[in-house]
Amino acid sequence: MIRIRRPSTNPILRLLTYLFRSLINAICRIDYFFSSTENQMCVFSNQTMFRKVAIYACYMEVDANDERVISTLENSGWDVITVINGSDGETLNNMTFSRVNKGYDFGAFRDAIRSIQQADQLLLINSSMYWNISKFEKILVNLQMEKFEAIATYLTESLQTNRHGQSFFLHFVFHPDSFTISHLKEFFQENIRNTRFKRTAVLYGEYGIYKFLEEKPIRISFICEYNVVVKTYLNSQDSLTEKWVLSLLEKQVPLNPTQHLWWAAFDCGLPGIKKSLVKFNPAGVKFQTSNIQDRLNLK
Repeated sequence: MIRIRRPSTNPILRLLTYLFRSLINAICRIDYFFSSTENQMCVFSNQTMFRKVAIYACYMEVDANDERVISTLENSGWDVITVINGSDGETLNNMTFSRVNKGYDFGAFRDAIRSIQQADQLLLINSSMYWNISKFEKILVNLQMEKFEAIATYLTESLQTNRHGQSFFLHFVFHPDSFTISHLKEFFQENIRNTRFKRTAVLYGEYGIYKFLEEKPIRISFICEYNVVVKTYLNSQDSLTEKWVLSLLEKQVPLNPTQHLWWAAFDCGLPGIKKSLVKFNPAGVKFQTSNIQDRLNLK
C-alpha cells in the first residue's frame, strides 16, 4: 500500500520528498523499459462488436461488491468483460478472463481491448471502490450518448503531480469522424507494458492516457471537478472536516480527492468510496464506520 499521508509544507521535507520521488520515478522508467507488451490473456472471438461495453478489472480477491457492480452494469444494458488479475478459478459472468497480474489494471484493459473491434461506448472500471449502487446506477443513466462529439468522462479530477483524471472509472463515447476505439487501442498497444510496480502503471497508464487524450479531438469532462470538491470541503460544517486538511487546502497544496477529501467528493457526486480508505486509510483522515455505511446506504 502506497502511503499518502499529510503533505508537508516544510521546504526541507518537500525537497527530500522531491528527491525520493525522483528516485522512484527513475526506478519506474527502468521497470517500464525492461517490460514487454505480451498479451497475458487469451483473445476472445465470440463477440467483438458492441454498443456499450465495460471492461471490469479486478484482483484475485473478488467479493460480493464485484458481483453487484457487474450485475448492475449488465442490468443497465452493458456487455461486461471481466478481467481478473492473478487468478484462474473465478467466474463472475459469461465473459470472465484471467491473466497474470502484470501491468495491473491498465495491462488488463490493454489485453481485453485488443479483442474489441467496434464499440459506441466503452467503460474502463476497476474494483478499487465500494459503490453506493443507487448513485452508481444514476451515473450510468446520465452517461448519455452524444451525437456530435467524442467525450472521455472521469469521475474525479486530481492535481497531484500534474493534472489528470483518476482512472478507476473512465467512460468513452466514440465518434466515427474524430475519435474511435481504434485510436484508444493504439495507445494501449504502444504505451502499456507488463510492468512490475504499481507506480509504473500509474505513471504510464493513468498519467499517460490523460496526456494522450489531451492531444486528441475528444472532450474531457469530470463529474467531480477538483476545485468544486475543494470548495465543498472548505465551506462545509461537516464533523469530518479536519484543521490540517483545511490548512493544506488554504495553502493550495494538491490533495487526493478520493482519500483526503473523500466525503466532499462523495457529496459532489462521487458514487462510492475507495476500498483502500476503508481498509488502510493511507491518508490518515478521520472517519467512522457509520460515516461509510451511511454514504454507501448499507444501513
